Amino acid sequence: MCGIAGMFRPDGLPDSAPDILASMTGGVRHRGPDATGTFVEPRVALGHRRLQVIDLEGGIQPFETDRIALIFNGEIYNYRELRAELESSGVIFQTQSDTEVLARGWSQFGRDWLRRLNGMFAFAVWEKDIGVLTLCRDPMGQKPLSYFRWGRGVVFGSEWTALRHHPDCPTGIAADGLRKYLLYDYVPDSQTLVEGMERVEPGQWIAFGPSGVEEGAFFSFENLSESPMTEEELKAAFADAVRMRLRSDVPLGIFLSGGIDSSLLVERATQSIPAGDLHTFSIGFEDPSFDESSHAERVARHFGTLHHHRLCTEEEMLRVLPRALAALDEPMADGSFLPTYLLSEFARETVTVALGGDGGDELFYGYPTFRAHGIARFLEWVPQALWRRVLSPLADQLPVSTSNISLDYQMKRMARGLGTSRFARHFVWIGAVAPWLQRQILDPDVLASATDSSVEEPVSRILQEVDSSSELEKLSWLYCRTYLANDILAKVDRASMAHGLEARAPFMDLRVVRGAFALDDARKLNGRTTKVILREWARECLPPEIVTRPKKGFGMPIARWLSGPLHGWAREHLSPEQLGQVGVFRPGIGHQLLDEHARGKEDHRKVLWSMLVFMNWWSRWQNAPTLESYERPTA
Repeated sequence: MCGIAGMFRPDGLPDSAPDILASMTGGVRHRGPDATGTFVEPRVALGHRRLQVIDLEGGIQPFETDRIALIFNGEIYNYRELRAELESSGVIFQTQSDTEVLARGWSQFGRDWLRRLNGMFAFAVWEKDIGVLTLCRDPMGQKPLSYFRWGRGVVFGSEWTALRHHPDCPTGIAADGLRKYLLYDYVPDSQTLVEGMERVEPGQWIAFGPSGVEEGAFFSFENLSESPMTEEELKAAFADAVRMRLRSDVPLGIFLSGGIDSSLLVERATQSIPAGDLHTFSIGFEDPSFDESSHAERVARHFGTLHHHRLCTEEEMLRVLPRALAALDEPMADGSFLPTYLLSEFARETVTVALGGDGGDELFYGYPTFRAHGIARFLEWVPQALWRRVLSPLADQLPVSTSNISLDYQMKRMARGLGTSRFARHFVWIGAVAPWLQRQILDPDVLASATDSSVEEPVSRILQEVDSSSELEKLSWLYCRTYLANDILAKVDRASMAHGLEARAPFMDLRVVRGAFALDDARKLNGRTTKVILREWARECLPPEIVTRPKKGFGMPIARWLSGPLHGWAREHLSPEQLGQVGVFRPGIGHQLLDEHARGKEDHRKVLWSMLVFMNWWSRWQNAPTLESYERPTA
């Protein structure tokens, strides 16, 4: 696992390029604390920060052959199998690393090699003979890769913290991006919150060369039907996905929540590693509505793992909060980021690699919103105006609770979402600020620059990719392309890499993804029962109370904090002076929302947290370092 950064300009780099590259790679040092390396030629500069996981001595980057130079962030899990194939065709290897397998395969097959890779990755490859730089990102979006156009060239990096060290990095806020961030809690597009900043999308490659820019996709929804799979084959694929992700030359463990997904990971892992040698990690909270630690400990005892548990007090979480927010290179308003950050910090004390159950809910219909989708279909005969004017206000009369996923919170979210189109309503349910609520908090100039329809555009665009008669299957792909890629996986990546910890997700193995989409809907959701097939697997090996317990989110008590220990901090960050300085929110709205929240008049936890995360990020973004002298390119 690593951090990468670089730049390309077809007419040549400025003399200051090595200094700029050193500054950029320094910005992602946390992703690779073990080593650094650079490759600089007249037109291209590649920088790498390394976290040593596989082939500790031989995996040095940038990796160079006579044809290419490569910088790589991630893991190729089937590298041993691919290496054997290449060796059988006469390729000679110098190291034991997956990086060399990636490089040698690209040298032989070019972009066709991407379809052979089973892993999580973001990499840049420079082809010396043709002068082309190609950026690639894994199919499910596990590893980040952002960039901005630089004249006729490009500047790229694992995180915005690298890009911000480049003197020409764009800094202006995009109105469309801001409004999408407020609705989704993140920006679900290749276009981002910053005007001119883009990200390589999952399963995409982009090539920059003397003749311009070329791009394409090597994975899409239609690829899911390439290899039909039986349920037994899916079960075997999942077991093999876990086995492959246990390959490591450094200590390894599993994030254990006590839910079905992570518990199944432990069971499968014990088929390859003695349970007494397997580290598992969980954290607990004082608030019982947020705490799952007793379930994790029950699973650990059941299998006999070497379990590590830590109780996170409110004082500790509040103390760590500024440091955790500083680890976000771009705003992400998911309230579970802090506990994920704390869990990663805790695990890193013992291991360098940790497996997690991310992706199980999206692939196997595990979220309550999948059940709610069917209920909402029956209520669509009610006019939207009636929802907004009568039924939603009635739901608002329910008493406010600060508990995790309380009844009033669920009912109010459900009612507000029902006034929205069929698929977009999901992001009203799980997101922060619906378009009509944005009109109450945003500056009029921002509202004039972005329409409600543009905010919901990613939903319609992604649904057009799905050739399926099943609404639930469409919904699953929508969640994979938005919430999973840009929230869940991004959250885990930033939280884990902030501590130099590599997080791996066996459910993201493409064989498992294909197998999940090959299942009939009833094998994933049947009445009120979610993740049907996973529960059947779990009954064979897990305690009954783990199989039947309801889902509980991994979060923190933001609602209560905003009325208590965080209230002063929030008032400072959302003061009329602060909001007026940024110029995107109505100056008085922050204190108005805080006062209503503190009085218990309304639960504003989502909108307030979204604004606070944005304001915290914006202050760091505007105060990033710059180089004193620099030769800028012509367009």
